[in-house]
Amino acid sequence: MLCQCRPLLEHDTANTDHENAVYLGGYDKEDKAARAYDLAALKYWGTTTTTNIPISTYEKEIEEMKHMTRQEYIAYLRRE
Repeated sequence: MLCQCRPLLEHDTANTDHENAVYLGGYDKEDKAARAYDLAALKYWGTTTTTNIPISTYEKEIEEMKHMTRQEYIAYLRRE
């Protein structure tokens, strides 16, 4: 089964226009998709965003992402 992340919108909005959606990739397990979405959301909106998995799980990743632009980090997530 292939799990796909719902699109991450660059602007936190209820707008259904996906022109600003960020594709995170396809994943073979739901937890991997949730993790990718969480990490992208943390990069875009910071540590006050709501995540699927407890934010304490991502301490190392939060520190690492500080040294990358949004685009670099999304590319990094897609390669994982």
